[in-house]
Amino acid sequence: FEYTTSEQTIAIDEGRTTVLDATLERVVDTRGWISADLHVHAVPSPDAPTLLEDRVRSLVASGIEVAAATDHNAITDYGPTIRALGVQRWLASIVGDEVTTRGVELGHFNVLPLAAGGVPIPYERTTPRDIFAAARAAAPLDRDKIVQVNHPRMGAIGYFELIHLDPSDFDGWRRRAPLFDAGFDALEVFNGDDYATLERVEACLRDWYALLDAGLRVTATGNSDSHKLTYHEAGVPRNFVRVGNDAPEAFDERAFVDAVRHGRVVVSSGPFVRITAGGAEVGQEMAGSAGTAAGVDVRVQVDAPPWVDVSTVELVRRGDVVTTWHPDARQATPEAVHFDATARIALRSGDWIIAVARGTKPMPFLHRPGALPFGFTNPIYVR
Repeated sequence: FEYTTSEQTIAIDEGRTTVLDATLERVVDTRGWISADLHVHAVPSPDAPTLLEDRVRSLVASGIEVAAATDHNAITDYGPTIRALGVQRWLASIVGDEVTTRGVELGHFNVLPLAAGGVPIPYERTTPRDIFAAARAAAPLDRDKIVQVNHPRMGAIGYFELIHLDPSDFDGWRRRAPLFDAGFDALEVFNGDDYATLERVEACLRDWYALLDAGLRVTATGNSDSHKLTYHEAGVPRNFVRVGNDAPEAFDERAFVDAVRHGRVVVSSGPFVRITAGGAEVGQEMAGSAGTAAGVDVRVQVDAPPWVDVSTVELVRRGDVVTTWHPDARQATPEAVHFDATARIALRSGDWIIAVARGTKPMPFLHRPGALPFGFTNPIYVR
């Protein structure tokens, strides 16, 4: 999603070598943001036929710079394979576990970072509250953890589906939902199985909005949940995480975990979206004095390569669209899409704002047909 494409027609003759010269140009500037896939599988998962070497190669080829190994009830470490292949310059990794509940099925939950060679988080006949507590207590004890609810609306393996979450009356529902526990840090709003069916992503967005409105500062993520090399492409979608140094070979796990826990994350399946307001960026708070009667200037920027369409950009406050832009051809060049606009809106204490970008032209280079560009930010909060 940061690069141009090259498409050529070539002739291949028996007994002769055909040489293809092609260069992909990096046209989206993501300096200061490291690209991450926080939900990836390989052979330790019984439903993933992908060897570790092939998994690492697929991540590097897709431009993912940080990958979390999250196999079902198994602890996997990509580190030795990354070093054996000599790709530390392009990829860093985090040891994790996808807690896949059994006995009493209440969904799937990612926990990271964990200690390489450790034991999985207990998953048999347990509750979310106990899973979250065990995650916090797992080794390494000196590291904060990211606990993520995976694919919350994916039928029989979706936590929110199984406990019948009602975003239209979240507070009332919460009082009647003993199995709901808010002790998680992140919500996989965008799962790779849904990149060609965005209505499912929109449903998860509404769930996330309900959590935010209830005062739960949960980070939205987008991850591939890739099990295979094809069909489940790694890095579709992906997260861009705001860190000080975005070089994989200088990866700082503590800083990365802190950034994810505090919502310094942009989700992308095509567009790279940023938002600033009142001196704050994604994941930060605006000073209370910023919410004046005169309104606040909110700047939204969207960048994409030329093969990714950006036709609508929305500014969302507390779940409601307050400003809509329709970028025109003047904001795109043959090399890239660059959108930059500012809107003045009224913001009150307790508000939160995000930006969302959509496209209407399918992305032809992905496996599933009809996949439309989609990207969104995490909130800026108003205190």
